[in-house]
Amino acid sequence: PCLLVSLSPRPSSLVPRPVAAGDLPPTGKRPLRVGFLGGVAPHKGLGALVDALGTLEREGLHARLFAPGCGAADLPHANVPAFLASIDLLAIPSLWNETGPIVLLEAISTGTPVVAPRRGGIAELMSGREGHFLYDPADPRGLLTALRAAAGGVCARLPPDAAVRTVADAADDFEAIYRGLWRAPAGEKTTVCRSVEGEFARPVRPE
Repeated sequence: PCLLVSLSPRPSSLVPRPVAAGDLPPTGKRPLRVGFLGGVAPHKGLGALVDALGTLEREGLHARLFAPGCGAADLPHANVPAFLASIDLLAIPSLWNETGPIVLLEAISTGTPVVAPRRGGIAELMSGREGHFLYDPADPRGLLTALRAAAGGVCARLPPDAAVRTVADAADDFEAIYRGLWRAPAGEKTTVCRSVEGEFARPVRPE
């Protein structure tokens, strides 16, 4: 089941209830369905997201926030694609530098538009990708502006990207970096180390 989040910044105010016809605004237009998959922790930005959605509602731009189980750990991974397909926009409003959120990779691979700050690993992964809503994290109204653009009617499903960078790609890059760091200069004593990829030599550090 999904959660319809009340317009309060306090996580304790998350109230589970089904979306009913009464949730539609007077115009009858379906609200923008915003999804959130992440921990209910201050640095994940859920409070800021709820505040921004509250402002949109007061402006007459209707949106609803869906957070299944109030945390990604509560949603079985097998159900993530279906959840992403059921929303219009995935929000990743982190207040810190994410290195590479897995949920972002899943959104890209399923063609789900994303609203997120342009910094850290998010900015790197989103470089050159169109149709998403990135904002300046230094702008206190950046998230609101991005959501306003999405709710204004320019949010649309994107082509799935099967070529998205994976966790395995990142692991390969890190291993290559560490292998380079541990490469011994000519004449230096080495010892053999074993990894899942095979054996390699690293220098013996003096005591």
